Amino acid sequence: MAAPFRIVGLQIAAVGAVCLLMSFGGFRQAGSALLGGAVIVLPNAIFAFGAARRLSLDGDDARLREARRLVGHGAFKWLLTAVLMAAAFALATIEPLGFFAALTVAIMAQMIAPVMPRVGGRA
Repeated sequence: MAAPFRIVGLQIAAVGAVCLLMSFGGFRQAGSALLGGAVIVLPNAIFAFGAARRLSLDGDDARLREARRLVGHGAFKWLLTAVLMAAAFALATIEPLGFFAALTVAIMAQMIAPVMPRVGGRA
């Protein structure tokens, strides 16, 4: 699994674990946890898809285009995260504990995934 998708996979597993734990607190906690995780995981999945479709870096111009594209994808990812968070607050009744627990775990998974050892295969 490519590195960006490896991070998304870890985020999905971490959010799934939080949702499972929150299900003991009732449906609203688990649903809020799912929304909180989705706010982070969906933009990251879109970013990973964009990062996986790279240009071949033949020259300085290609590297510059790639860098600009990567910055653009990152800006889009954060904008989409903000929009999804605003939509979650505006359109759903959420339980803060579930929502922010899953959101925090998804962000932490993104931070630790690059330093975790790879299991069974190439990057």
